[in-house]
Amino acid sequence: QNPYGLTSSIPLESSLQEVNLADELSPDVKINSMAITSASPGSRFKFNYEVENLGDLGARTHFNAFYLSEDAILDESDTFIGRDRVGSLEAGITRTESARIRLPGSLNEGDYYLLAQADYRNHLNESDETNNLTVQQITLTPPPKPDLTINSISANSATLGSVLDFSYEIENQGDLRATSHY
Repeated sequence: QNPYGLTSSIPLESSLQEVNLADELSPDVKINSMAITSASPGSRFKFNYEVENLGDLGARTHFNAFYLSEDAILDESDTFIGRDRVGSLEAGITRTESARIRLPGSLNEGDYYLLAQADYRNHLNESDETNNLTVQQITLTPPPKPDLTINSISANSATLGSVLDFSYEIENQGDLRATSHY
């Protein structure tokens, strides 16, 4: 009875109803592409990648992880090389993110796979957890180095025990600035 003195009755049915939890709203984050094809062991590099929320609910802040692998399968033998924090992402939105990663200097040059795992800590209850891995082939190239060559040298004649004055022209034909060491 309510405060107005009115009463009502609601018939109750004793039937069970099946609920399909898959029909509930949820996010689904996926990395579509990565814009990097080469890097050098021991280097720090920045690259862009595209992340999308395919779900029907916004995704809260989460982390994507990056691994270097000798094959296209994520497993315990792969080298974790970094992670990137992704802010909230509304349903149906695609956004370009950028990550800064440092490769271990102990890696050998050659072809590898860069594996990107969306929501790698599983903080999001996604509608599809099977699409979280994106793979791209990457080539590790030698790091840039200086390559110093002497183009010319000239000297005056000198006698034994005297100071020899000479001049030379040096050129760096390498890909990296040479620091002064003498």
